[in-house]
This record gives sequence, structure tokens and C-alpha cells, in this order.
Amino acid sequence: MDIFRKIRWHNFKSIRTTFIVPFAVPLVIVITVLLILLIGGANKVSEISLEMIRDQVFKHVDEVLEMHLSEANQLNTLNVRQFERNLLNLSDEKLREQYFSGVIEAFPDVTMTYVGFPDRSFYGARRTANQNIEVVKRVAESNGASEYYSIHSDGTANALVEKFDNFDPTIRPWYKKAAELGYPVFSDVYNHFVFKVPTITASYPVYEDGDLLAVFGVDYTLIWLGQMLSDLPIETNGMVFITDSSDRMIASSKLSDDIFKMVEGASVQINAAESDNALIREAVKRAYSSTDVKALEFQSRRYNHGVAAFKHYGLDWKIHVLLSSDDILSDLNDALSQTYYVVFISLIIFALFAWLLTRWLTQPILHLNEAAKHLAEGKFDFVSDEVRSDELGQLSRSFNEMAINLTNVVFSLESQVTERTKDLQNSNEILSRLSFSDGLTGLPNRRKFDDFYLKAYKLNQMRNRGMAIIMMDLDNFKHFNDTYGHLTGDDCLRRVSEVFGASIANTKDLIARYGGEEFTGVLQGYSKEEVYEQCESIRKEIEKIRMLSESFGPLTVTISIGATFFIPDEDTDPQIYVLKADQALYEAKSRGKNQTFIYDEV
Repeated sequence: MDIFRKIRWHNFKSIRTTFIVPFAVPLVIVITVLLILLIGGANKVSEISLEMIRDQVFKHVDEVLEMHLSEANQLNTLNVRQFERNLLNLSDEKLREQYFSGVIEAFPDVTMTYVGFPDRSFYGARRTANQNIEVVKRVAESNGASEYYSIHSDGTANALVEKFDNFDPTIRPWYKKAAELGYPVFSDVYNHFVFKVPTITASYPVYEDGDLLAVFGVDYTLIWLGQMLSDLPIETNGMVFITDSSDRMIASSKLSDDIFKMVEGASVQINAAESDNALIREAVKRAYSSTDVKALEFQSRRYNHGVAAFKHYGLDWKIHVLLSSDDILSDLNDALSQTYYVVFISLIIFALFAWLLTRWLTQPILHLNEAAKHLAEGKFDFVSDEVRSDELGQLSRSFNEMAINLTNVVFSLESQVTERTKDLQNSNEILSRLSFSDGLTGLPNRRKFDDFYLKAYKLNQMRNRGMAIIMMDLDNFKHFNDTYGHLTGDDCLRRVSEVFGASIANTKDLIARYGGEEFTGVLQGYSKEEVYEQCESIRKEIEKIRMLSESFGPLTVTISIGATFFIPDEDTDPQIYVLKADQALYEAKSRGKNQTFIYDEV
């Protein structure tokens, strides 16, 4: 306060200073306040934008993980249900081999599905590195060895191709862990000994009167996980990686990052703190020292770092998201830099203009001062209104022009912020569409089917109205792919999907890609006969498809369809009808394929 008391207008010896200060000080204060508000607002927008992108990435990764890992659990559940209902007759060697080889053929991400018993017997099927399917058994006659056989076209064992002596399923980690916990569980991630890719095993114990009957298992590869992370729209220098509860690497959006290393001849998961990727090491190091890390400076770049937990199916994984602020907010930062530049240049122009203006105004103000003195002495000198009006008017117009310039700058920045916000919204819409549609066929994906089916189930339950679940699978599609190539196979899937789109034109029904060459659908408001006619119409339309191949000429494709017709009730698990439709599909396949089989649950 003492400093301000010492400041008096009579202390200014120059009239120019006296004239400039009342205008310059308020202007500088206003500009400073506006800049502070502008910088604060820009920082807030930046923070919100990064949080929105990070949250969308967390949500997408979590949903895709849950959707994919549920497939292994669903296959185990299917096997267990078939076993408990005596539909999987393990004592019938032919049916057992056909069942396991057929199941693994329908799940492209599954490398092996099997069952082990307390008496050390072991049955199942596996997919080899060249995508061939083999069946396996370990029985008393094999003297403790597990034997792998190639298969005939009908899925039964052909010739012995490999043998592992002294194989005991009851001492394997997947069997012991499931038997110990007593409920379905996933193993730790390991390097698959055939495919050399990250793999996880889902185990499902089966009990009867408290006694362990068997343990079903599914080996499920995680190839899709790294590819999904690398496809995320997080710009050039951002990255996403996943670790387990012990901070061992599971997957990274940088596909070149190693997940395993060899230690004394064994493949061991790499700890994130020892990764060759320096950014991963820094992120994990920072995560140890703080539970709420939001900013990370690394190699002259700024990152927004967040960690989310994935806790499903007994797994405890961490999803690390690192967003490069410099990349994602580059347009916004450029706009701010331009704003600072314009404001700085404006201040220079104002200072020059004020200096010239005071020179021009000096004489009229001196005349006014002399007139005031004369008035104090009792003398009156006329002061021209024209002179006073011209000076004040010029000063007002100069200030207004300065304010208009600043307003234009602020408006320009707001427009760029709005434009960037729209870009972020478009990115969010793309992520949302990706999570509900199949990239190859354009059909709804399995996640969309699950959501649609549960809503339809509740609606038809309320109305006591019949509905149907249909499961469709292209016949001999693996042979089709192997013979004509995967590009032709993909084209075939698209042609088939066009038939589905033309056949199901109303919004109350849905056909979705369930996985691989398998499709599923929901039909509402039809009788059983109409459902059968609809399925047959689809089957016949697909049978009409003709594809041209330069090497093989015209190609045809057929489809088998299984359906279940039912009236929903609240006491029945909706997934039961999905399994029944799958059983109907299996029945259609067993009866010779290229036909429709329907269960009537009413």
C-alpha cells in the first residue's frame, strides 16, 4: 500500500506519460486477465480431451478383452453342458473324436480343447502350426503316453503323428489349479510351445456329489490382443500395453515389443520394468511411485498416463494407456502459439500508436491546460468542441479497434477448439461403431448380438410371444479356405453376409457374425413353420451363390442351419436357447449338412 500512496499524478513530468498511463494500464490488465482465462480454458480443454480419449480406450480394450476371453469360457461351458447331459459320449470313440475336432474347427482362436480325468485318461483335439486339426487320447492301452492322430474328413482319427510318453493330466497346472479352486479359472499367460505366441488356458472342473469327475480345458491364443491394441487410434507416439498383477508383459500396441525371453532354455514372461521399450519401463516405474499418475515427461515428449484394472474371470490385469499430448493436442497448441504471437504484436502496435498519438495530442491538451488556468484566474477562453471531439473520438476508435482485434483472435481460437472437439467426437463414434460391427462382413458382431438378444428376450417374455435363435455355419469352410485361399474365403463370407442382409430387412430381426464362418440370428414374431421357411429361404439363397475363380472356375457354398423356437420365461437362462440352437446346428451337420434342423421348445 505504501508504494501506491507514493504514486501521484503530479509525479509524472511528461504529459505523454500522464496521458498514456490511464489507458495503457487498464488495457494491459484486461489483456493479462484474458490471457490467463484463455490459457486456463485451453489447459482444461486439453485435460478433458485427453481424459475422454483415455477413457474410450480403456472402455474399448476392456470390452474386447471380455468378449474374446468369454469365448474360451463359453467353449468350456458348452463342453461341460454336453458332458453333463450325456450328449458328449466319451466312451464312443468315433463320436468323441468328431465332437472335439468339430468344436475346435468352429473356434479359430482356440489351439486346443480337451478333458482330463482323475484316472489320468485324457481326450481332446488341437490345432497345429499349419492349421491342421488332430485328435488326442491318453488311455490305459497307450501305457501312459498321450497320442496325437491326424483326422479323416469326418473328424475321426486317422494316423498316429506324435506321441508324448509319461503324460499325466492330473499334474498339469491347468488341472491342479481348477481342482484346487473348484470353479472355472484362467491360467497365467504362457508362450505356446507350438505357435510361439502368448496363450492362456481356461479350466472348468466338473463335480458330482462333491467328487471331481473331470476337468475341461481350452488353450486360447492372444494373437488378436496385440493386433487390436496396435489398431487403436492413439496417434503416432502413444501406446497401450497390458501387464498382469505381477507387472509381467501380456501385450503391447507396439507389436515389436517382446513378451517372452529365454532363460536357461525356458520361455519366461518379461517383467515390464525390464522391457526393451524404454517408455514402458518409465511408465511402470512411475506407476510404482504414485497411485494417480496423470503426466509423464519422457525424451522431451509429454504423455498422459493412465492405468485401469481388468478384473474378470479371476484375472487381475492392468491396462496402461500413454497418450502423447504433443501429438493429440498439436492443433490446439499451434492455435495457442498463434494467439500469443498476435497478442504480442498487438501490444507492440499499441505502444507505437500511443506514442504517435500523444505527440499529436500534446498541443490541444496544452491549450486546454492554459484555458483551465485562465478559468481559475477568472478568465474564460473558448475551447473548440471540434478539437476535443476529434482527440477523444480518435482515442476511442483506436481502443475499439484494439478490442476488435483481440476479440477476433479469441473467436478464432474458439473456432479451432470447437473443430478439435468435433474431431474427438468423430473418433469416439468410430470406436463405438468398431465395438458393435464386424470389420470383414459389415454385419453386427457378437457383442451386438448379445445385447440385441437379451433385449428381445425380455420384450418377448413380457408379451408371451414366441421367438427363435438360429445358428448357421458354412459347410466345409476350412477346406474351402485351404483349397481356394483365405482371400477367396473372405470374399465368400462377404457374399454370404449380403444374402443375410437381403433376407433380414426389418429391424425386429438380426443376423450377426458369431465368429469365423459361424453366424447367429434372432427372429421375432414368427411361428415355428415361418422360422423354418425363413431358414430354408436363406439356405437356398446361399446355395445359389456362384463365385468365379481363375484357377478353379465357378465355386459354390452351402450352409447348415440349426434353430430353436421357444417362448421366453424368466426362470430360464437365455443362454440355454443359444446352446440349443448350437445343438440343432450340430444335428443339421450330423444329418449331412446343407439343411435346416429346428427344435421346438413350446
